[in-house]
Amino acid sequence: MEFQTTEFFLIFLPWFIFLILALVAVKLVKSAKGRAGIAVSFGALVQIFSPDPYVERTIEMITIERKAPKKQQDESGKPPSLDDFS
Repeated sequence: MEFQTTEFFLIFLPWFIFLILALVAVKLVKSAKGRAGIAVSFGALVQIFSPDPYVERTIEMITIERKAPKKQQDESGKPPSLDDFS
């Protein structure tokens, strides 16, 4: 039974990917500690494009907060003041 190089690479491919990602992470952390622009911009891009797991909850909270003052205004006939929220 021959062991081909393609089988070798397929077996260790996940470990190679992990090693490369770890090296990139170490490089980014070192550059971030030195306040390099590439690390800051990479962090900003990741923050922008990464999905927010609480998007639905946040949208629901915002809509509830917007409906609450309108409901209070409808019941009392006057707009709510800042004293009403404390």
